[in-house]
Parts: sequence; structure tokens; C-alpha cells
Amino acid sequence: MPQTCGQSEGVLASLANRSNLSDPSISFLSLPMLLLMLANSSQEGKTLPSLNIAEAELEKERFLYQVGLSCPWHEAMTDTDTCSSAMVSKWSYTVLDLCCQLYKIPLVAGKHIPASVETGQ
Repeated sequence: MPQTCGQSEGVLASLANRSNLSDPSISFLSLPMLLLMLANSSQEGKTLPSLNIAEAELEKERFLYQVGLSCPWHEAMTDTDTCSSAMVSKWSYTVLDLCCQLYKIPLVAGKHIPASVETGQ
């Protein structure tokens, strides 16, 4: 998400510094921007009208209550949905759920959406 881009850049810079490597030349896109670009590059044409709509799609939390998205520790010890593993999984599944349809890729449970979600295909 946009608010974490700076953190991501800082982590990569720290890793490069600790490894005695030069700073990586990586372009960072916010997740909403990546979703917007992926969705609007399909043969379906412009399916997301704006960056704000792309961000709203990611904030809908489609897969909020799915079991097995958190790391083992959070699954066993807490009742939270703020585990970084769960957050990244939910965002990834949201992008895949929206974009696979546009690119005519059949959704596969456990790969493109959580294993516990039925595809209806």
C-alpha cells in the first residue's frame, strides 16, 4: 500500500548496505498503482477508472476471515488479522482475483484465491 513504500525502500537499502552491495536500482510502485496498471492493460480495456478505485478494491478486505493466511505463530497465538503474512496474502489474492478474470485465467483455489474459497467454475 502507498504508506509502506518508504519502509520497503528502506528495508532493501539496509539489506544492500549489510551485504556490501550498491543500492538496488528498483522502481517501486504502490500496490494500488500496480493493480491499476495490471487491470487496465488487459484486452478488456480500462476496467479500473482511477487509482482511488484501485486502492478501494484493495481496502475491501475480501479475504479478511480466511483461515491459514497468517503465519503459524499468529494462527496459534493471536486472534489478529494484522500479521504481515496475512496482509500480503490478502492483497495478493485480491489482485489475482480481480486480474485473472480480465486475462481469462481460470482461478485455482490455493493459488489465485485462498484454498477455502470456492471458485464457482
